[in-house]
Amino acid sequence: METKEFMQKVEELKQDIRAQLKQVTNQGRTNAKLYDASYIGTDKAFKGEYSPFYEFCRTEWDFFTEFLNENGLETKQYARTSSFYIVSNDYSDVRDFIDYNNLSEVSESVLEKAVIDFMDNHLYYEQRNDKDLSFNDVDYLIGYFMNQYELTLEESFDYIQESVLDSIDDELSELEEYVKTLEAVNEGYDYLNQFKENQVYNFISYIQDKLENGYLDGFLVDYIDLETVKEKYPTQYGMFLNDTNFTHEQLLNEPKVAQLNEELDDTRNELKELEEKLNQDTILVAHDLIKGATPYEAIARLTQLVDIFQQKQSELIVLENELMSQLLELKGE
Repeated sequence: METKEFMQKVEELKQDIRAQLKQVTNQGRTNAKLYDASYIGTDKAFKGEYSPFYEFCRTEWDFFTEFLNENGLETKQYARTSSFYIVSNDYSDVRDFIDYNNLSEVSESVLEKAVIDFMDNHLYYEQRNDKDLSFNDVDYLIGYFMNQYELTLEESFDYIQESVLDSIDDELSELEEYVKTLEAVNEGYDYLNQFKENQVYNFISYIQDKLENGYLDGFLVDYIDLETVKEKYPTQYGMFLNDTNFTHEQLLNEPKVAQLNEELDDTRNELKELEEKLNQDTILVAHDLIKGATPYEAIARLTQLVDIFQQKQSELIVLENELMSQLLELKGE
């Protein structure tokens, strides 16, 4: 790598570091408390040792820690609080990179230091004070190699340049790793921040999924204060309604709709049973005729049974229509 190319790469990395460090500095301490999600939950959402809200928090924390692990990150607790920093597994604290503070301000002095170190390794017997050396002392070093190893000026210069740049190549790699680490840390903060920003949507969606898959009983309105959600978090609630194709009224009316459906099923079953009973009674009348009952008696009995059936049938049909009308109104159809 040529000197100019190296310094250009260093300058690009410096800009990346400044940008990433600014983000990390702005992030500071954080926590995983879901105040908004807890605010919209009803008593049923918090009922039991392993309540729906507890399981929601535990599940999402597991997802978060899995993300951290996959990106070489971890949380570092702040004192004896619930707050923490997100840090790299490779470095204890991204705000404290003591070993790399000089790299974030890297300049020509890095090359100068590399020349000095190189001279120390090859001219250790020379009584020189490192503090007096400067980047221009590379001229001295070139002259030394020309005399000591009988190199030409070009050969000596090439040798110094290659050796010096090789000696700082590791530092350049560390600098690149530094940027990657800062980027990973910021991604960790972004993951948590985005989840917290959408925690109401996430909690509602979690409860709805558990209801649909039979892990919870009842209805969404049993676990979530939907009126509060609509008032306080309209954007997140709108996202949920759009994703599920529900309306606010439909969710509120789910228990009543379920009750009406049950009553409607009961009414239809009763109609079916009534028809079966009429058929059975008709057979009994026929048996009575066989046993000696007069046709007049049989007709009278049959007429009575039909009248009772038709009256009850009419009542049930009226009830069925009323239930259907209420059901359609609640469903918004």
